[in-house]
Amino acid sequence: MINNMNKERITRVVPNEVVYLDLRYFDGLESAWFDSIDLPEKDKIYTVKIRVLEWANRSNTKLKAYCEVFGIEVLLTTYDVYALIITQEDFNDEEHILVTDNYRLQYPKLFEE
Repeated sequence: MINNMNKERITRVVPNEVVYLDLRYFDGLESAWFDSIDLPEKDKIYTVKIRVLEWANRSNTKLKAYCEVFGIEVLLTTYDVYALIITQEDFNDEEHILVTDNYRLQYPKLFEE
């Protein structure tokens, strides 16, 4: 299912847009990094703000984005966009938590490589 979805064009976000990325993105398909951090409010979705930079391929099935709080570039597939991106319109404080640099002291595991 994921492989098929990743063949579809991304239409939900576009370059230069600012959106929120669910931290579970950094788990990939086999990691449990997010669960090892032991953040409070487990019923909420922890996110970081990212700026979509550009298309990573001609078929518009991958996007490059920059996460300032972690200082890294990420590559988003169609699946990532549909499963792990929260748009500004959809972001709300009842469901989502925005991780900022202020979390660095309280939750240092978030910032370990």
